[in-house]
Amino acid sequence: MSDPRKLAQAALRKELGPAMKDLGFEGRFPKFRRLRAKRSHVLWVTLQTGWLGGADAGLADLAARAGATVTDDYERAIGARNRKRELLTSLLPEEAHLRLWYEDARAAWGADWPEELAAHFVRCIEDAGEAWWSR
Repeated sequence: MSDPRKLAQAALRKELGPAMKDLGFEGRFPKFRRLRAKRSHVLWVTLQTGWLGGADAGLADLAARAGATVTDDYERAIGARNRKRELLTSLLPEEAHLRLWYEDARAAWGADWPEELAAHFVRCIEDAGEAWWSR
């Protein structure tokens, strides 16, 4: 398998689901949600194609709605009316951001780049993502 998007997707599927559950999120790759008090924290993963592509995540902070599903909250999160959303890569220092690009991840980590990218992605969510949601 030489398609970088598929390699990253397989590694992220394996790594991200359990990590998000540990952070209190529900859902499955690529969409997750965590309910906190009267808030709904939503995270979704986007993967671009080609070696010049990369991985990113959207983060959103919404008012919780009774009976809403993960998909309902995801659709509200990406909607034009939602102004409380951010891309994970915009919260990261440049060096951390670059490691989410397939070509840079491969240059940094060699053959293990998909697994290393996935682990780095989780650390970025744990640090920058959690800081953004708790502001």
